[in-house]
Amino acid sequence: CPISNALSPEYQRLDEQIRERGGRFYLVHARSDVTMEKAKEHARDYRLSMPIVLDPDHELVEAMDATVTPEAVVLILEGGGKYRKIYQGQVNNLYASLGNRRDHATEFWARDAIDASFDGSQVEVAYRKPIGCYIEQQR
Repeated sequence: CPISNALSPEYQRLDEQIRERGGRFYLVHARSDVTMEKAKEHARDYRLSMPIVLDPDHELVEAMDATVTPEAVVLILEGGGKYRKIYQGQVNNLYASLGNRRDHATEFWARDAIDASFDGSQVEVAYRKPIGCYIEQQR
């Protein structure tokens, strides 16, 4: 997705931000035709160093109710395999709408949600409708 690719530098910043605080950031590929080899090549091309997860059967897509790529989901692990979702949606406001890209993002919602997850504060808006390429539903 071109919008997701445009956000690659921000993904790397998010990965660094969350690792500094002891968390994990994963890049999830939801297309069934993406192999690990293709995903690693893509990561090299876009200078991404975070762990890659393939989700060809959409187990994560369905569990997170994801509809679009890119779509950030910030979770707090609560133990026993349980988690609490504190944010889902746009990574930042680089795109105001499809085809309407700003020169630079001015709002960084995923960054703010990551900070909130570690600080114990509330995310101001827990859901922001993501803008990007629709994830084709499995049949």
